[in-house]
Amino acid sequence: MTRVILGIGAMLAAAVALAGCGGGVSANGTTVGTTMSGGTTTSGVAGAQTTKGSASFHVRVTNLRNRIRQAMQKLRNGNVTGAAAAGGTLLTNCRNIVNNQLAPKANSTKQRQAVSHLRTACDDMSKAATKAASGDMATTKQLAQQALDQAQQAVMQLKNG
Repeated sequence: MTRVILGIGAMLAAAVALAGCGGGVSANGTTVGTTMSGGTTTSGVAGAQTTKGSASFHVRVTNLRNRIRQAMQKLRNGNVTGAAAAGGTLLTNCRNIVNNQLAPKANSTKQRQAVSHLRTACDDMSKAATKAASGDMATTKQLAQQALDQAQQAVMQLKNG
């Protein structure tokens, strides 16, 4: 069992090392990246497939927060395998999603603050995965909670404005 956990930790570390490699397919098979086909745009946040131009900034932020929450709750509870499955390519693409898909659409101060919180959440998530790979579960849990808090703060930032 220890070898399995360490093997998954190594996979998480490799995923973190590959951060920024672009789009791909998430663990559930949903396209991650920007794809346009026949008037339909896949927004890059898995599960947010909408007609061109109709996905609001708030919906995209909320979807990303939900994906971060799903992975980090598992990691915070010590379920490294579950976090790897739930996080899928999010570990490698989180910062790219925020920088390339959300930040350019952040027009208001509240939206730019939400983007800032999501960047911090992505960074904390990456650090948590690295700590999990090294076996430091106390720090992993702390960083996972910080990522959860920052992702939630991003959504709350938009509700407050």
